[in-house]
Parts: sequence; structure tokens; C-alpha cells
Amino acid sequence: VGVAAQATWGHSAAHGKSYIAADYVKFIEAAGGRVVPIPNNATDEYVTKMFHYINGFLLPGGATSVYRSGYERTAKIMLNLAMQAYENGDYFPIWGTCLGFEQLAVLVAGNHALTNCSAWDVSLPLELNQDFRDSRMFHKAPEEIINILKSQSVTANYHHECVSWKNWFSSNGEHLQNMFKVLSSNSDVKGLKFISTIEGKTHPIFATQWHPEKNMFAWRPNLHVAHSEDAIKISQYMANFFVGEARKNMHHFPSREAEMHALIYNFNPVYSGLQGSEFEQKYYF
Repeated sequence: VGVAAQATWGHSAAHGKSYIAADYVKFIEAAGGRVVPIPNNATDEYVTKMFHYINGFLLPGGATSVYRSGYERTAKIMLNLAMQAYENGDYFPIWGTCLGFEQLAVLVAGNHALTNCSAWDVSLPLELNQDFRDSRMFHKAPEEIINILKSQSVTANYHHECVSWKNWFSSNGEHLQNMFKVLSSNSDVKGLKFISTIEGKTHPIFATQWHPEKNMFAWRPNLHVAHSEDAIKISQYMANFFVGEARKNMHHFPSREAEMHALIYNFNPVYSGLQGSEFEQKYYF
């Protein structure tokens, strides 16, 4: 699974030009997948080449621009290639978490997709839509998973922007309505209703405004993240689902050697939590 890197800033820039929070690597690995990092400064040619070698693509959360950045450029190329491939019978899943959700919304609907939101460091139960079972994501979900999602505060939100319910169902959201099915919504601390889980109506594109990986891997003492057994079950379910989708794709590297050189194993994670980062560990490139 390819994972998009984003530009470093501040003290972390001394380690490299781009980074991936290790939470996302562990999230994929927890479900039996392996990660191929896509550097923030990767050329269009490199991103296109990697598309044909990997089985899925994840856009992680973070704090980079969704309008003009290496992250945005990588996302745009992958999304376009995935949609073209689907029309030709090639099943290539994409997942967006938080910033990744916002990035997909902007790519599909344009610069007016996002609204200011107040949902930082708050875990919530999902307000699932009535027809949520009519989806790839939740069609086969055990009742236990659904009950946890609906009744417990196990979805970690860390965002200052969102796609509001009002905006989604306005003329600004027409392209989003055509492309995606809304599976859940939530309300921020000020009562603003926002879209929290979506998937493509036809294309295998999935996104959560919340962070499924944090329950398992975000341990900063100042964060209010659920770490209960039930919270972990939700994280594991989502990881298993996405990696399961990636298993449906038959892309592969041209050689074992090329694959080995592309994997995240070529890089060592840094204990960034010691430096005050909200992420315990980061990979730098």
C-alpha cells in the first residue's frame, strides 16, 4: 500500500524534507499489509510508476495544504489513475484519513468544499446513516462493531476543517453527491453537523474525517484518544477492511529487488514524541 508523505516543518525539517507518521504504517501492517512511502517531492513520473506497482493508496492526516503541495499533487495523480483504471476493470482502492478526507473532497468538488470546524481532540460515536449497511465498508461488519461505533466515543477527531452537512448537500457539493455515498455524520463542539465517513458509489474510494489508527497507536499523554478493547476492535476492523480491499488488486513490482528497495523497511522511524510531536514516531525521507 502506498502512503503519501508530506512536507516537514520546524525542528523536524532537520531530519528530512518529508515525513509519514508511523501510526499509518503500523495501521497497514496490523492488517497484514506492507507500506511503500511516496515522498513529498516525488516526480509525477515516479508517482505514476508506483501506481502500477502498489495495490492501494492511503492519504494520511496531517497539516499540509490540500490546495498546493506535494501531498496534493500525489493525491491528484493517484485519484485520476485509480478512476481511469476502474473504468478499465482495474480495482484500485484509495483511503483518506482526516486531511486525506479533506483532500479528496477538494479534488472532487473544488476549493469551496471545506468549512471551518471545531473538532480537535474529541472522540465521538458515529451517527450512522440509515442505509449504512448498503456499503462496502459496513456491509459485512459484525453487529458488535456497529454497536461500538454507534454507542461509544471511539472515533478520534483532530480537525479544524470539514465538509459540513449543509455544504455537502448544496450546489457546492454536487460533485461529491454524485461520486460518494455518505455513511455517517457527526457534530462538532459548536453543533455544526459534518460528514464523517464516505465511500465511492462505484469507485473503491473510502474516507473518514476521523482517525481509525489513533486508538491503537496515538499515546501522547495530552491526547484524548480511546484505548479500550472495543476502541481497538474498531481500529482493527477498519485496517482489515482497507487492506482486504487492496488484496483485490493485482498490481505488482517488476522484480523482487525493485519491491525490496521501495518498501518502508529501508527507513528507520524516529521517536518524535521526545521532541514534542503529536506523533509518537515518524519516518523521514
